Amino acid sequence: MFYCCLCEKERVYTTSLCENCRKIKHLMTCYTPERVQEVCIRVLMRTEDKQDLKINECMNEEKKKLDDTIKTRSQKKAEKN
Repeated sequence: MFYCCLCEKERVYTTSLCENCRKIKHLMTCYTPERVQEVCIRVLMRTEDKQDLKINECMNEEKKKLDDTIKTRSQKKAEKN
């Protein structure tokens, strides 16, 4: 029996990470470790009410980027036709 390598609190039997830390690791593979760290610092290094505001702000920024990407793709398809 070992402790999780990341949180060092949860006991693990066959892996090196507990279930919660595995989710963080998955985020780091989907994005980059630097991006995950940047978001954590930007969002979590605040008071709790400010954290909620920052989370909403970041989500709106990401949604806007996604919308812009979708619009660009739609425009390119329209230009081809």
